Amino acid sequence: LTEDQSKPHGIGPVPAGTAPFLSECRHRSQGPLSCSDKMAQWSALGLGNLELSGGLRPLHLATCTVGRKFSWPHAARALCCRLQDFDRSHVEELPEGYGIQHLDLLGCSVKLDDGVYEDGAGADFSEHRCLVWTRGDEVAEILDGRSGLVADTAATSSISPKSLAELSRKWQQFLPSEVVATRQEAYREAKTLLRRYVDERCSASGGKKK
Repeated sequence: LTEDQSKPHGIGPVPAGTAPFLSECRHRSQGPLSCSDKMAQWSALGLGNLELSGGLRPLHLATCTVGRKFSWPHAARALCCRLQDFDRSHVEELPEGYGIQHLDLLGCSVKLDDGVYEDGAGADFSEHRCLVWTRGDEVAEILDGRSGLVADTAATSSISPKSLAELSRKWQQFLPSEVVATRQEAYREAKTLLRRYVDERCSASGGKKK
């Protein structure tokens, strides 16, 4: 990533699937969210976004299974434990239902490919296809991991923010408007508190908080 003052977040090309999260003063030095950053955010705020929060209470990941090069300490820190104090016992203003939820982290002996790692070589991400399926689906949806769109057709995925927002609006029809507004305000507050929590720790100098 390179500094680019013409960008609202102050950095150059943003990788597909990433987005700035920290407050404006931290965007320029910290950059966008990585994949593990997003999953850590889900562990704290739940899956979904503002629109989805109006129709559902926070939904949290329960498990994460890694097929290859699994390291429990590294996965725990990346996906949840670095936010270990983001809970209602440490952040009293947190709305009910929000706060870090630790995952059960699992390894898997089943390989999804037959590739071989060479000494000194890192992971190979040349395969861009991703499989997504939910209970009741007859077949998996194949996505292009670079864009988030359906592979081959470039259609919008059923799990895209746009699709989930449309689904949430259908659910919200059966809820009182006050309930929807209250839930969405709780999500806004929780996300603001998470940004503040992360900002404070990213502002540390020499390993000490300011």
